[in-house]
Amino acid sequence: MTSSEIKDMKFETIETLKEYLDALIQDVNTVSEFFREDNISEGLKYTANIAEALQIVCEAVGGVNDILKEKVDLSGINNLAQEMVESLENEDYVLLGDLLEYEIIPMLEEIKEKVYDTL
Repeated sequence: MTSSEIKDMKFETIETLKEYLDALIQDVNTVSEFFREDNISEGLKYTANIAEALQIVCEAVGGVNDILKEKVDLSGINNLAQEMVESLENEDYVLLGDLLEYEIIPMLEEIKEKVYDTL
């Protein structure tokens, strides 16, 4: 595979990532609302999907970070993921909702901005 083909694949990944981030941000917002409204069972239904989606975003960004105009620092995601796990273990759904709304969404918005700046 040539370097040009690899670069084309990375730009395709960025295009897909852009769409994925838009949908993920909306989903995270919806789930944070479930927790804020004390609709715990609905929020919990989607929490695993969000965790998986965050992992996919990290993998995709890791694969294209070298061609983004501004690099994305993924180190904070691991800390947030650990806080999410701890809040679930402690059944602290207020904290989980706050993490989603005030930490995860802004982080995803920042990644989205860097992805958009590259296109």
